[in-house]
Parts: sequence; structure tokens; C-alpha cells
Amino acid sequence: MSKRFGKAFVTVNGELLESLDGASIDLGGITRQAVVGNGYYGHAEAEKEATVACEIAISAATRPEDIHAATALTVVFRLDTGQTYVISGAVSADPPTITGGTPGKAGYKFIGPRAEAV
Repeated sequence: MSKRFGKAFVTVNGELLESLDGASIDLGGITRQAVVGNGYYGHAEAEKEATVACEIAISAATRPEDIHAATALTVVFRLDTGQTYVISGAVSADPPTITGGTPGKAGYKFIGPRAEAV
């Protein structure tokens, strides 16, 4: 059998984040909605932002607020099966949610223009 996607590696401005299981990407791009009146007339298109959502493990060196404060980020989402997607000009959408436990973690949602396969 061939290998299947299992792990994601998230890099922000060249720094590999210590992302936990469950990282995800929405590639963004064109969304379509029906145009309906007395019947179905077709569809309308709109642009949707790309999104990377992840939680990272927090160490003594982690400064979650610094990641959120930065703008014009380059976010790279790499699958362990080889596919790589880049969002240029991204930002952290919301202040990180920090949660205690084992491990302590911070949650992020990065948004930007549609992701490009590289």
C-alpha cells in the first residue's frame, strides 16, 4: 500500500512550529452559490480566504503573542506525503487561545489569500 497523509508540518516565516496533531488547511479559492428565483439561474462566485488552523506546544521559549502580532506572514503547510502549500501575506486571525494540560498549548488560525501548491 502507498503512504497516506498523517502528519502536517506548519512553518511560519521560516520557523517550524511545534504543531500538535490535528493541524488543518483550507486552501481557499473560489466558492460558488446558487442563484435562484423562479428557478435555478446558475451560480455566483466569490473568493474565499485560505486558512491554516493549528495548536502548538508551549515551552519556556514560546511567546504566543509575538506570533499573533506579526503581519505579512509566510505560512507553509507541508504534508508528510510530500504536498506543500504556501499562504503568502497571511496574518493570525485571532489572539491565540492558551490551554493548560499536558502539553500546554496555544491555538492559532492563520488567514490569507488562496494557498499555492509548490
